[in-house]
Amino acid sequence: MLYLLFSIVCSTLIFILFKTFKRFEVNNTYAIVCNYIVASALSFFVAESSSSLQTILLKEWFFKAFFIGFLFVAIFKLMAITAQKLGVAKVSIAVKMSVVLPVIAGVFIYNENLAWYKVIAILLALSSVFMATYKREEPNKKALSKKLLLLPILLFFGSGFIDVFMKQAQYVWVKNDELALFSSVLFGTAFFWGILFGTREWFVTKIKPTTKDVFWGFLLGIPNFGSIYFLLQALDESTYPSAVLFPINNVSIVAFSALAGYFVFKESLSRLNIIGIFSGIISIVLFAYG
Repeated sequence: MLYLLFSIVCSTLIFILFKTFKRFEVNNTYAIVCNYIVASALSFFVAESSSSLQTILLKEWFFKAFFIGFLFVAIFKLMAITAQKLGVAKVSIAVKMSVVLPVIAGVFIYNENLAWYKVIAILLALSSVFMATYKREEPNKKALSKKLLLLPILLFFGSGFIDVFMKQAQYVWVKNDELALFSSVLFGTAFFWGILFGTREWFVTKIKPTTKDVFWGFLLGIPNFGSIYFLLQALDESTYPSAVLFPINNVSIVAFSALAGYFVFKESLSRLNIIGIFSGIISIVLFAYG
């Protein structure tokens, strides 16, 4: 379970770092680009693959990985904005509750059984995203509040689609002995898309990346890589099935993020927010029960 603990800590650190970016006025886009330099380098190093670039380009799953790499960057940027606008606990709920989408996809794509407890879990998860992220504003700020609510909703569906594609990759697209290489290509293509995002940022805003953006981006790349690498190691070596490990992972990240938001960043949580967080935790426990 040590690998699982490392994965949980790394995932929580990602949310904390995104929140910290705002305090130190770090440019999200440039930091995300630099993050994928580190994540992709570490990923290719541990993959220990002798595959050439030409061989990788000819893989049937390459262009699928190329698209998922784009989603990685887009959702990462959205995570940063949501963490800075709404808080660490709320962004973790939006991301981790997206587990319901691959469950729903499993029903229609793989003809998996949708038991009663899964239905309850899905309803709890969907409602928890709203309750945990709802922020009451003054009357003159209601329009702004509604716009902010779109952030976790977009993050929920974006993260969910990534989970669906990753599940499809594990079951259909990629052979078991190529999973490490596939993960490496995901980080590598994410770096490519990050370069495009960063170039656009440079031309549109006329703001150049700073040493501070590079430093915090490199720092972010370590837990970003670790969150996936250690989770894969936990799945590979644990005696527990993935249906148990994933919920434990998600519940722990939500709980750790909520604690970090409250004690480190002094984030205020309304009664509805707290109910939403607990509803999310209960929904993941129900998935684990299944």
